[in-house]
Amino acid sequence: MRPKNPIRSAYQELWDEVATARTRPGSPMPSLPNVLRRILESYFSTLGGQGNLYEIGRDLKPTEKALHDALIAWSHSGSHTIVDAEVFAQPLSRNDHWLDAFERIFKRTSGGAHMGHYNMMMGESQKYIS
Repeated sequence: MRPKNPIRSAYQELWDEVATARTRPGSPMPSLPNVLRRILESYFSTLGGQGNLYEIGRDLKPTEKALHDALIAWSHSGSHTIVDAEVFAQPLSRNDHWLDAFERIFKRTSGGAHMGHYNMMMGESQKYIS
């Protein structure tokens, strides 16, 4: 068994949060939408040249697109304002709703070409948090 590397990048730690949230699908994690937004911005916007995160979901079914847009809208606005009681209470929904929308982005973007990255990061994080 390979020892865990004690040096983790901020990007890897964000994925660790996603993997942890997957182990608790029914529990609310108020910071989860912001974690997901930061990954999407890092991977698709900064590295992938995808300027508009809403565009990633343009081909989704209407119900899926609504959740995708909610993830992008809430997390973006929530990441740039003071966290007061009203804003903090807003995202108290089940982790699996946010995580499904997040995973769907990787499945649907460019015909699933980004699922390899999703699977790799989730696999590495699963090893790390276990």
